[in-house]
Amino acid sequence: MFTATAVATLALGIGATVATFGIVRGVLLRPLPVRDQGHLVVLSAKSRSLGSSHVGLPNGVLWDFAAQSRTVSEVTAIPAFAPATPFVARDGNRTIHLSLTTTTGNFFDVLGVRAGRGRLLKAGDDTQSNEPAIVLSNTAWMREFGGDTGVVGRTIQLPQGSYTVVGIAAAEFDYPHGSDAWISLPQMVRRLGFDDSPEGGYWDLIARLRENVTPTQALREFNAFLVAYNSPRLGDSRSRGAVVESYADSVIGDQRSGLLVLAAAVGLVLVIAVANVAGLLVSRTLSRRADLAVRSALGASPARLRAQLSVEHLILGLAGGLFGLLAAWAGLRFAVAEAPPGLARFGEVHLDVMTIAFGLTITVFSVVGFGIASAMVSRRPNMASALNGSVRRGVTAVGSDPSSRRFRQAVAVGQLALAIVVLVGAGLLVRTLANLQRIDLGFEPTHLLFVVIEREDANSASTGSDLTAAETRHRAVLDGLVEQLGTQPGIVGATPTSLIPFALVGGTGGIDQHFRLEGQPTAVALAGPTIRSDGALPNYFRVLGIPVLRGRAFDADDRAGSAGVAIVSEQMARLAWPGQNPLGKRLQLIDEFGRGPTRTVVGVVGDTRYSDLTVPRPAVYVPLEQSTPGAVVAIRTRGRPAAAIPTVERVLHGLDDAYGISKTVTMPQLLALELARPRFLMGVLSVLSLIALLLGAVGLYGVMSLLVRQRTNELGIRLALGATGGAIRGLVLREAGRLVAVGVALGLVASVALSGMFRTLVFGVPYVDPVTLVSATLLLVVTMALAVLVPAVRASRLDPLMTLRAP
Repeated sequence: MFTATAVATLALGIGATVATFGIVRGVLLRPLPVRDQGHLVVLSAKSRSLGSSHVGLPNGVLWDFAAQSRTVSEVTAIPAFAPATPFVARDGNRTIHLSLTTTTGNFFDVLGVRAGRGRLLKAGDDTQSNEPAIVLSNTAWMREFGGDTGVVGRTIQLPQGSYTVVGIAAAEFDYPHGSDAWISLPQMVRRLGFDDSPEGGYWDLIARLRENVTPTQALREFNAFLVAYNSPRLGDSRSRGAVVESYADSVIGDQRSGLLVLAAAVGLVLVIAVANVAGLLVSRTLSRRADLAVRSALGASPARLRAQLSVEHLILGLAGGLFGLLAAWAGLRFAVAEAPPGLARFGEVHLDVMTIAFGLTITVFSVVGFGIASAMVSRRPNMASALNGSVRRGVTAVGSDPSSRRFRQAVAVGQLALAIVVLVGAGLLVRTLANLQRIDLGFEPTHLLFVVIEREDANSASTGSDLTAAETRHRAVLDGLVEQLGTQPGIVGATPTSLIPFALVGGTGGIDQHFRLEGQPTAVALAGPTIRSDGALPNYFRVLGIPVLRGRAFDADDRAGSAGVAIVSEQMARLAWPGQNPLGKRLQLIDEFGRGPTRTVVGVVGDTRYSDLTVPRPAVYVPLEQSTPGAVVAIRTRGRPAAAIPTVERVLHGLDDAYGISKTVTMPQLLALELARPRFLMGVLSVLSLIALLLGAVGLYGVMSLLVRQRTNELGIRLALGATGGAIRGLVLREAGRLVAVGVALGLVASVALSGMFRTLVFGVPYVDPVTLVSATLLLVVTMALAVLVPAVRASRLDPLMTLRAP
């Protein structure tokens, strides 16, 4: 029983730790598939008026900084917003779906990425003279083409025109995350007749640092460059600020803080597990002092006794380590299978040689740790005391010396303190998830389906004057789709929108814009905050369930050629006209040059968390007839949203067989995706907190059981002199209560000291949360009370005659 308990405890701690190390190694520590990743940085811009508002850089910044910089040797770029956007494409007669990233031709050269097959993009692919090239990701190659090696050299049709597949990227390369393919944006822009002026484009820069240059030096140079750069689109130079991020952090995103919290929690569980095994071994060693004394009396040296115990500990540790590695293997497979989608690099998580070596290392350290603890009480035993009356009962006086007792009590207190820390962390995430699930989105999420429609015919790319005809065709398809879907059984209504909630997917304009109030200088407006904008039909607010609070919704008179009107959200009204009635106020939604029609506010609607689940953003809505239509259609159904997809496909192909659906997603799916990360982290921490609580309970149970055994004679005398069973139980419980109180106090202090780790992980709850602290304390106290109840009841039922009788 002892061996099974010790091995299981050790395997649990080592298994959880090794599995977590495997995740941390795969995501954070494993080198990225680029050349000298430490020399790569991502440079972007922000608006100081907002503190951290992301601003896309124009073409001129990309061209000029690359030519002038003394801190970076090479520069490439990716779109600042929605870098991987889904499109419908054609491979012969087959429809395929690709999330496309547009970049510059030197993208792969700057990063130093190898090709899996064929070649990658190169600088020459930016020119109009070259045949348009596309590079596929390994994931898309396997998913859409079944790993067919003949795809290299094949021509596929995108909405941007025909492209030749020139190569497949290395299997491990996935940047920006979710990219299925990469094409040259400069070539596409010139090919379609879009703006390729210095003020065009919305970029983030990826730069390779020169030798002996630090990211801080590059940041200072880039910041000075931005301040001096003449760009009407970037507004007043005083509002500009540069941001530098390592390439590794750009790839990993916001996963680092959650993984570090997870690693810290698992480390605490390992310490608790090792302390528990140490306590078990100490108790066992103490119970064998008579045996050790006999061996010593027969001539065994202290070194020989220590060697015997060390071999036993080593066997125990190796068994725990072996089962721990098996548990880690199973845990990693489960974690990868159950991990939420969108986690970068989780596909690289597995039990490799380095992770196994780490497991063996912590096994050795664990053996050394509890070996030292056991050695502290296995010094050369006092033969006289070990062989005299204390041996009569074998256990009565075992380990009753103060130093041994204090050691075991300290171990129990430490376990309880660490358990409190893990419990508090899990509690914070439980409350965060509960807050996110109860959040008011500002629109009705039930029975809501979003579809992204795209042209999928081989001649879908438009240039020059064809763009007007393409937009007219697109509007006609949207109008017909909305009208016909409204008459279909099971569908309440449909309306176009610019984007899918929580994701910049499928939007074609008006997603993030500056605004200018009446009489406001252009430079001030461009330096100010950006807002979300959307083109809306008269039924937009009814279909999405957004309440109209003041004024009116759009109507049939708000069409192209009529007076420009707008509807604003409450937050937008407070931002633009604090303390005033916004109805009748005038504003412009402006481009990078300060251009845009003047609009009169005719209504105010409720705030929504459409773009960000945690933060409502100010929004302005304009009539769809007076704006550029998007590619997303929101559909409200009477039953299951997914059941309406075949109907949408049928109606869409009936309107224009050149159109297809590139993406469908329901609102429950979007909410599940948005909550997947906090739910995953909360689940793992909850499991770890339960393990810590269980181990703490086992440790305290062991301490109190040994205490009862040590004081059997004393308790028997008390009972013989008239003490009641309740008094004896109270004595044991008070002893345990003192240990629990000290452990709780230390744990709460440590929890408050470490609470800053949760700063970026909590929502709607302070990271030093009294409710969570009290709840964790109560849970631990109740659990410990149950753990101590058994030895307390056992002590109260001792037979005085049996405890005092000599052998």
